[in-house]
Amino acid sequence: MYVRKKVIQSLLGKMLAIIMIVMLGSTPVLAQTNEPQVENVNTDVKKIIEQSKEKMLLEEKEAAKEQGLYDEEGNQLNYQPSDQVRVIVELEKPSTKSLTAKKNRLKQIQDQVIGQINKKKKANKTEIRHQFYISNFGFSLETAFKNIKEIKKIENVKNVKVAKTYKHALTKSKELVKAVQTWKKYDLKGQGMLVAVVDSGIDVQHKDFELSKEAKEQAKWTKNTIQGELAKTAVDDKWYSYKVPSGYDWADQDTNVKPNGDPHGMHVAGIVGANGDKNGVRGVAPDVQLLAEKVFSDSGAVAYEDDVVAGINHAIQMRADVINLSLGGDAGYVNENAPIQQATKKATQGGILVVAAGGNASYSTETSSLPRTYKPFAENPDIGTVGDPGVSPYALQVASSENDAVKMQTLELEDETLVPYQVQPNTKLFEDVLEKDKTYPLVNVGEGLDEDYQGKDVKGKIAVVSLSQKYGSYTPFQYSAEDHGAFGVIVIPAPEMADYPKLRFNPNTIPAVTVSKQIGHSIVERLQDGKSVKAQLNFKGTWVSNPNKGEMSGFSAWGLPTNLSFKPEITAPGGKIYSTVPDNKYKVMSGTSMAAPHVAGGGALVLQSFYNKGYEHNAATIAKAKTALMNTSKIIYRPGTKGQLPYSPRKQGAGLMQINKAVQTPILITHKDADNPMKSASVALKEIKDKTISFTLTPEILDRKSIHPFDKYRVYVDVMTDATEEKSFDTNGDGENDKTYNYLSMKSKKVKDAKVTINGKKVSEKKGYNFKVKKDEELHVEINLPGSLSENRFVEGFVRFVPKGKTAKESPPINVPYTGFYGDWDKPNNLDPSPVSGDPFLGHTVLWDALNKLPLGYNRATGNFDPEHIAVSPRSIVKGVYPSFTALRNLKELQLSIEDNNGKQVDFISNYSEFTGEPWKFRKNVMTFGNFFYKYEMVNWNSTDADNKTLSDGDYSYVLTSQLAFEGAEPQKENIPIKVDSIAPSISNIKVTPKNDKYQISWDAKDKGSGYNGAILWVNGHYYSTEPNETSNIVSEKPESIVVTAIDYAHNVGFHVWGGDSEVDAEVMIDYKRISGDKVNKQNPANITAFGSKRMDWIISIKNSDRKVIKQFEIDNEHTVRKKWWPAEDVPNGDYYVTIYVEDEAGINTTTDPYKITVKHNGETNAANMLALVREYKEAGEFANDRAVRALTMHLTAVNTYEEKGLGGKVVKHIKGFKLLLDHQKENELISAEAYNMLKAGANALIEKWQ
Repeated sequence: MYVRKKVIQSLLGKMLAIIMIVMLGSTPVLAQTNEPQVENVNTDVKKIIEQSKEKMLLEEKEAAKEQGLYDEEGNQLNYQPSDQVRVIVELEKPSTKSLTAKKNRLKQIQDQVIGQINKKKKANKTEIRHQFYISNFGFSLETAFKNIKEIKKIENVKNVKVAKTYKHALTKSKELVKAVQTWKKYDLKGQGMLVAVVDSGIDVQHKDFELSKEAKEQAKWTKNTIQGELAKTAVDDKWYSYKVPSGYDWADQDTNVKPNGDPHGMHVAGIVGANGDKNGVRGVAPDVQLLAEKVFSDSGAVAYEDDVVAGINHAIQMRADVINLSLGGDAGYVNENAPIQQATKKATQGGILVVAAGGNASYSTETSSLPRTYKPFAENPDIGTVGDPGVSPYALQVASSENDAVKMQTLELEDETLVPYQVQPNTKLFEDVLEKDKTYPLVNVGEGLDEDYQGKDVKGKIAVVSLSQKYGSYTPFQYSAEDHGAFGVIVIPAPEMADYPKLRFNPNTIPAVTVSKQIGHSIVERLQDGKSVKAQLNFKGTWVSNPNKGEMSGFSAWGLPTNLSFKPEITAPGGKIYSTVPDNKYKVMSGTSMAAPHVAGGGALVLQSFYNKGYEHNAATIAKAKTALMNTSKIIYRPGTKGQLPYSPRKQGAGLMQINKAVQTPILITHKDADNPMKSASVALKEIKDKTISFTLTPEILDRKSIHPFDKYRVYVDVMTDATEEKSFDTNGDGENDKTYNYLSMKSKKVKDAKVTINGKKVSEKKGYNFKVKKDEELHVEINLPGSLSENRFVEGFVRFVPKGKTAKESPPINVPYTGFYGDWDKPNNLDPSPVSGDPFLGHTVLWDALNKLPLGYNRATGNFDPEHIAVSPRSIVKGVYPSFTALRNLKELQLSIEDNNGKQVDFISNYSEFTGEPWKFRKNVMTFGNFFYKYEMVNWNSTDADNKTLSDGDYSYVLTSQLAFEGAEPQKENIPIKVDSIAPSISNIKVTPKNDKYQISWDAKDKGSGYNGAILWVNGHYYSTEPNETSNIVSEKPESIVVTAIDYAHNVGFHVWGGDSEVDAEVMIDYKRISGDKVNKQNPANITAFGSKRMDWIISIKNSDRKVIKQFEIDNEHTVRKKWWPAEDVPNGDYYVTIYVEDEAGINTTTDPYKITVKHNGETNAANMLALVREYKEAGEFANDRAVRALTMHLTAVNTYEEKGLGGKVVKHIKGFKLLLDHQKENELISAEAYNMLKAGANALIEKWQ
């Protein structure tokens, strides 16, 4: 019968290795993930043999399956060697500068490369997705992951990269950034400016996406003027409207730019430039035009890098002024060779401001897996998660602050009182079930439990629930109300809960919303007084105060990137932002995705002001605009500090954007020694090697007319570092705290006793430096750190320019943030230490093998690791050991190796370059989203040295050598002890003692290597299990023969016989065998597969009916054997017998009973016989459908015709086509393995015959 091929990993990939063990002294603690836990493993031999059998069956179905390589991002993207991946192929740039010539040359080289790919890999037709000749020179395509290394070798190929994927970095906010003041005072609304929104698309028909009459007159593109530019592009992009003149769906490769299911891009576009009336939304720059560069597919949640690059290139070609990228990958590398960062650089150099979201991962070690992991260890300060592409120096990266107010939907009471409510995620809406203009009575049901509905009529009404406490789920309140006929539920939060909370409700029942405690209880009081309260839908909504207003958003990503550049750079509102979504609707969303478009819109207004003043459209103006935005940002101070302690610059950048101030400022202040004008608005000190910090700031006068001789600023310098706190824990369960850890508090503190001078004059908190704006005056800032300040911490702050006198009325305050790492940046741990010998944060840096569901050496009973039990054997059934590890930092390279006791490397295992040709760069594990560790089963090591020779038994170290992705970083080593142990436990003194009508069997066990782990008994051929580490058992039958099968921690297995000779039953030593042998011949060979409980020597014999050996296979020191046998032509048809003999290193042996197979030769191979075979397989159900059968039959019918005519050349040609068809059917699971193998063998025989 036909069986669909399953994509099955080997047992290594199927083990439930989800429990990761961490150490708190001697107390075991499980690091929780989102995956199910597994129970403790009984390590007896029978269990291992059963697991081994499962492994054998899986390998039978897919014997050649290669192990996979996982990517990071928490989702652990599984790159199997055969997986199709999106890659960007970068080509050597041609010398020509002509765009047309570039396109022609690209096509020529591209065709050469594609031809080579297909030739090398015998691939199906390769589809090109995008061609790049603006920011990059190359193209993107999809191919098997294992092909990357080969593609790199093709002539003219410069590099090949797996296309990264990017996630979304998920009104009153205009007031916070001073957009309205900018409109009114300067008449800057974005007229004539063009902003590209590279996202999930724009609904061009939304009522808020119209351009004003004035803006149309100044628009960059009209329907007529854009046609010439559209004709130059490589796709069929088109005109949409004045507001959205063009765009393209790069993900789905069509012109439908409307978001389908994901409103993210529409929300972002509304923040940038919606132009609605008082009932709609007005963006920061309501008169800008927008490009809809859609890069998120309608069928996917991520954007591919090549699609994003294509969108950026199109924006460049359409002469955008600003590009918004509300997307990213957490903990991004700064890499100028990355395609998306090349595109960002190209755009900026062409005079486009690129604005990118910072990311929503907060800090990298944010996890509540364990009580002691709520905050980062102070010794691990590299907690930044700012994302790619925003980490590029050519992007302006944006952090998120909370909006002052939140737009809420409302119900309206009969007295016209509005009741704001919080719509709950993924639940039904009131407007889905309530009728417009109809009133619905509200009914007080107390706590909302079933008994609270007694005597209450809620049918067709709205139930009002008053919570007295928090609950794990709030679905029962919905169901109770629904069961009693209510149309909806209003939930008033418990006293300890915030107003308008988002709770866990069910989307498949009636609507449920939350309100504030004040409004909710006022309704309840009226109902308790016997008053009637009715409500109806109100579609206007209202604004309510955000309880977190003025704060940085908790989700907003921290800096710095691994290279210590200054990111994020600026803040804008991103928490609880109300904006447009498709189909004339609106929604509140949060994220740095919402902050970035505020800056994109603000950047458009600032650039507009610069262009109005005559500045050129070039990179220099972009640098000035970026500096103006950062210089004039408003520093955000932590609540409760009375304006004394700001949020860290690594959290807020320069501060909250103030558009009007950026337009107004007459001067800019820049870092004199910045190596890139795009980085000059901040000071990145990188590593600080001594107690003295110095840098120089330079003023640039933008408007000399507004500078007066007496204008001055008072300059202050804040010097801060991370505050720390200690917490203690009970790690041994005795009720007393015995372990103390030092944590980052995630707050800043001032560096006490730091001395600051500017141009040699002392500066303090109260006394600033008097700075008069002069053309050539510079400010030399020097900070002397106190001797008491410990190393390996960040030192940071703001240089604040406070205008005085007349200047204060006409010039805004200016600030320049600075940050650096005091100490050695490569000293903090790259990897979380192993719990085997260190003190880890989580404890995922351990070793595994295929049979243990817990890390090697872990004793669940004690909660400790025993290094003596971490072992590997060249004689065991496992392929070897492999690591898991937690990357605390972005790595340049990670190498796996083995060292002996003297620290000498005896084997290099891998640096994960097998498929890509270069070491895999592991990003830090961003624990915020449950991404705790990497675990790669493809890097098994099994006791061998560099020459693949088995090492002698003894103690070794499994070494993980990591190097930080930072220039000059020294490698770090993490050593995990491991033994090579090839000797099975010895069993002696086997005794049988009658006991209460039963028999106690006992034995002595010794193991000089990894230690005795347990045994199973075979008594009179029957199996008995024993507990781990036990050396006795009780059986009911009188023992006549006993085999003790002992195992150690390296999975060495030894057989020890009592009461008989050295031969034992076959099932003791051979756990699994499979022999297929019906109608055996050359085209249908017998398949012989067997699996032993350990590595042994094998002899497989095929004998005729007279028991004469006609074929014998000898295999030494293997646990798995697979052999195919077919008879020579002179072997007659008839019955034959297969036996398997095995013997271990101790001389214990067994032989299987003979297994009968039948030889039947087919006679001459020809197309007619193969046609008959196809019919047989059809009847047996070996094909997925009749279409597959017809296709094969058509080919063979043609071959049969040519055979009859003796046209050998045509026979060979068509049978080769038949083979390709077979391969296609196998690949697409249309044919069984047996039918495929038989027909393939026949095809090969025909080719051999006719060639």
